[in-house]
Amino acid sequence: MVIQDNGGSVEILGGSGNRKSVIGEGTKKNWLIRSGSATGKVSLQPDGGSIAFGGGAGQMPSYANFGSNMEWFIRSGKPEGSVTVQDNGGKIVFGGGNGLHPSMANSGDTFDWMIRSGKKEGKVRIQDTGGEIVLLGGEEAHSSHIGFGAGKDWFIRSGKSSGRVVLQDNGGLISFGGGSGLRSSHASEGATSDWNIRSGKATGKVVLQHGGGQIQFLGGGAIEPSYAGYGDTEDWIINSGQATGKVKIQTKGGVTSVGGDMEVAKDLKLGGHLFLTTGAGGGTTLESRLEMETRMTEMSQMYEAKMEDMSKMLSEYMRVTKE
Repeated sequence: MVIQDNGGSVEILGGSGNRKSVIGEGTKKNWLIRSGSATGKVSLQPDGGSIAFGGGAGQMPSYANFGSNMEWFIRSGKPEGSVTVQDNGGKIVFGGGNGLHPSMANSGDTFDWMIRSGKKEGKVRIQDTGGEIVLLGGEEAHSSHIGFGAGKDWFIRSGKSSGRVVLQDNGGLISFGGGSGLRSSHASEGATSDWNIRSGKATGKVVLQHGGGQIQFLGGGAIEPSYAGYGDTEDWIINSGQATGKVKIQTKGGVTSVGGDMEVAKDLKLGGHLFLTTGAGGGTTLESRLEMETRMTEMSQMYEAKMEDMSKMLSEYMRVTKE
């Protein structure tokens, strides 16, 4: 049966308050397919079979209910084309139903995106076959990057130079390194939120300010800071936090070596002996040296007294001899 092969439109339904559908409407011969009532439905292939949209004449078709799994393929007709969804506003929902969590685009007044797995034990994967992920950016914000360049580097930035990157501000452990037999470092560890900074291996190093610059320990409020690399001569200044505090060195024993001169502004108290070393590696205690010098002084004084007595005796002898 051929209908309107010489032109003209074909109307289906309509009348008695029903909406009509039209085939070949207007100069572009549009098709308007609708149910007779606003509460009705238009059903296509309700008993199975795929539905193709577009295609032909070098265009790529889209499909609904394609193949044994009834898959949907949504494509633009050409590779340079686009598929537009909800461009006049409205929420887009992905997944959900039957106890599954839905994801949403353009949700609420601020058009939020909520991306989640269908179940709590599920995962959301992004770029799992490679490629870079960019966060923020644009004309007014710094971008962060995940999987950047050949080394798949991460660059974490605040959107503004005056902004911050905040980690675990509600509590929780932060771990650095570790895995594959390496030691990890931790921030906010345990009940007192300790920091535990270490090299990955026991033979490794933790390097601070290796290109120069000052390191400060403590400080703030009424606490006295200590410094490493302070000022033009990179001085070390070791202070107790309070004026009544102490700086203790080698409290469990061990040798403390001082390679240069030592200046002491106030009293120096020693719990043991003070040794005076010699170039050959030997040495005596300061007490022994002082005792020896005291005896030498006493012997020198005795010698001088004896010599003075002998000088007087000799003078007397010479005087008597002359008489």
